[in-house]
Amino acid sequence: MSRRHEGRYALIKKIDHVAIDVESIDELIPFYRDKLGLSVGGSMEAGAARMVYIPVNGVNVILTQLKEREAGKAAEGLYQISLEVDDLAAAIKEYARKGLIAAETEPRAAPGGQVAYLDQAKTHGIRIQLIQRT
Repeated sequence: MSRRHEGRYALIKKIDHVAIDVESIDELIPFYRDKLGLSVGGSMEAGAARMVYIPVNGVNVILTQLKEREAGKAAEGLYQISLEVDDLAAAIKEYARKGLIAAETEPRAAPGGQVAYLDQAKTHGIRIQLIQRT
């Protein structure tokens, strides 16, 4: 289902999640739970990361703690914004036409759907994931 925006069809459905890279999930959970009054929705380990999901009005804030950190990589801050689309193949095609898709032009499997990424060099350094939920 596409939505019109300024005479065009918007491919983005909604913000799916925002991932924040943290030094210690265990130290941050009390802040989100006790200070902000939010609930922890679940957790998982995937590859080199441990993640905790904090649902906020239909959008997950995901605290991500890497098991090993690359030298020189910032320990905390915005990791990525994930934008949900209805048709990932169409989004890839459109954003490739606009020069925003990196070398990876085929969707790949991820928990809960398929993903692709915009070229960080073209998004002002922000990692933007496109996700089509299954």
